[in-house]
Parts: sequence; C-alpha cells; structure tokens
Amino acid sequence: MIPNGWREVTLADIATVVGGGTPHRGESVYWDGDIPWATPSDVTTMRGRFIARTASMITKRGLVNSSASMLPTNSLLMTSRATIGVCAINRIPMATNQGFQSLIPNSTADTEFLFYLIQYQSDRLRRLATGSTFLELPKRVVQVFRIYLPPLLEQRRIAKILASVDEVIEKNKLVVNQLNVMKDGLMQNIFQRRLETFSTRWKRFKLGEIVSLEYGKSLPAKKRLAGQVLVCGSNGVIGHHIESIVAGPGIVVGRKGSAGSVTWIDREFWPIDTTFYIVKKIPSHLKWLYYAISNLNLRRLNQFTGVPGLNRNHAAELTVYVPPHLEQHKIASILSSIDEYIEEHRRMIDQIQSTKRGLMQVLLTGELRVVPDTMVP
Repeated sequence: MIPNGWREVTLADIATVVGGGTPHRGESVYWDGDIPWATPSDVTTMRGRFIARTASMITKRGLVNSSASMLPTNSLLMTSRATIGVCAINRIPMATNQGFQSLIPNSTADTEFLFYLIQYQSDRLRRLATGSTFLELPKRVVQVFRIYLPPLLEQRRIAKILASVDEVIEKNKLVVNQLNVMKDGLMQNIFQRRLETFSTRWKRFKLGEIVSLEYGKSLPAKKRLAGQVLVCGSNGVIGHHIESIVAGPGIVVGRKGSAGSVTWIDREFWPIDTTFYIVKKIPSHLKWLYYAISNLNLRRLNQFTGVPGLNRNHAAELTVYVPPHLEQHKIASILSSIDEYIEEHRRMIDQIQSTKRGLMQVLLTGELRVVPDTMVP
C-alpha cells in the first residue's frame, strides 16, 4: 500500500542513470589529469556520505576517449559491480569507472534521500544482479527499479533525520580510531622500554621460554550450536559448545587463515584446530602476555604461499622483554582501561546503528511521517 502523498516511480522517472568507463591504461596522456575518477574502492573505503577526492585522476582526453561521463556535483555514485548498492554523494564534479550506475536526480528527488533509500533497498538490488564471475547490475535494471517516493519536503526531512544519526555514529567511530592510535603509540613506547614511568629492569627471553603455543582441537561445525562455552577460531569467537578445553581467561593465536591474530578470551573456551592457545611456562600476568604477544606482530611470520599459516617454532624464537610482575600488572591495567573505552564506544555504535535500521524501516516506508498532518493528503 502506497502511503498518502507518496507515488510509485522508477529510478529513471526521477534521475538520469549514468554508467562509467576506464580510459586505456596504455595511453599516458589519459591519466594523471585534473578530473577525479572514482572506482568502487574509493567509495567502499570512505567514511560518511560525501566524496571529494579519488585515488586516480584522468585527463579531458581520457574522459572523451572512454565511456566515462562527467557527473555534476550532488550526483549519487552507486556501485553496480561485485559490490552492489554502496553509495556516495560527490562534492565536486567527477567521473567513475564501469563499476557504477550513478544517478543524477531531477528536481523531484533529493540526493541525500536517495542515498538512504538505496542503502535501505540494497538487498533488493543485489537480488537483481546477474553474472557468473562477479555480480553486476545492468543499467536497464537500475532504470526500471521501482520505489515509493514521498514529496520533496518529506524526502529532505527524512534525509536530515538519518544524517543526524550517521553523524553520531561517525563521531563515535572517530573516538574509537583515536583511542586505537593512542593505544598503539603507548604499546610501542612500553614494549620498547621508552616509557619513563616504568623501570628498566626487564629481562630478555625468547617467546618459547615464557609460553608454549598449544594446538587447538577439532570440533565439527554441527557441534558449535548449543551451550555457553565460546568456540574460538583464527578470527575469534565463531560459535558455542557445551564443553571447554581451556578454563579461561586465555589467549588464542590464529594458526591458519588469519595466521598470527591474537584474541583475548575472558572466560572458558574451546580453541579449534586452526588456532593455538597460550600456556604459561613462567609466572606472568596473563593480560600483560596478551598485549606483549599482540605487539610481536605474529602475522609477519606467515610462511605459506596459499592459505596463510603460522609456524609455532618460528614464533617461539621471537624476543620478548619481560618486566617485573608488578609492572606487568600496571601495563595490563593501563592498556585494559583503553580497551574498555574502545569497547564502550563500539557497543554504542552498534546500538545507534540498530536505532538507524529501525528508523529507516519506518521512515523510508511511510510508516512514520515527518511532515505536518495538514500536508498529508
């Protein structure tokens, strides 16, 4: 049922759909010009709604001698190949490669509203994509894609509400990034023994002298179903089980796949056979060990050409400087407090994103109206 005052339209009714293209790579005169040229990675890796710079630039000759088109400011760049339906609004005129079907809205459509509508409808768009090597959304499919469109004033109010939620999310993400940078710098200082508040009475060991890397145990996926015990793989927690191998808390190190990843587990767990788990050989603060091992960057020890893998004998030869136990406790306490702040903001981001999904559901379907009653026919 169409909400009062809304109308059913196709995207071609409210916008011009524009594909992209790539100038010939062998022609140097087509590249390093003054025209921003977006690829899907420019959009999928950006923060926020707006794009004002691209990794690559093309020349006017490159634009003319390719199927790329110049998109005016305030167009909606929408990815249409492999990754479907990720959008950005261009702050400056730019072109794109063929991984886009972009929208140039007419006077009946607000670009920021379309940004959120496409985000909301991305699952529908993905189902319409075709291709055996990678999914692709053809221009003709985008043009006939049907949506419900509210009046322009309502579009703008909906976009403003959702944008305000996005701004809160981005602020919290910025805090998380800043905390991670601070933590990384602090860890570098601590583990290179440059922090003046800690003593220099650190002893040198090989990692294999202070811990052993024990193989995890196989657990069929069908058994990772019920129970309260965490099942841990190389990427962290991947399920639950009714039994545990390690009482916890403990440290899990990726052995295959995400080789060298280091995960802190705060309770009993079952490490599967793509992991190692840490067993202490000398008295030491377990949380300090977690940060010390994380600082070793075990990922650099990958010795495999196919699936990444970690050889525990190579890891055992790495040098670790071990402070007195009291300093271990202080270090773990400081770094844990930063992690707690990071986790707090991540939980907040998750909660706000959940709120945003709920708002999109009611605002973009007309279930909740955001204009005065007198304006709703």
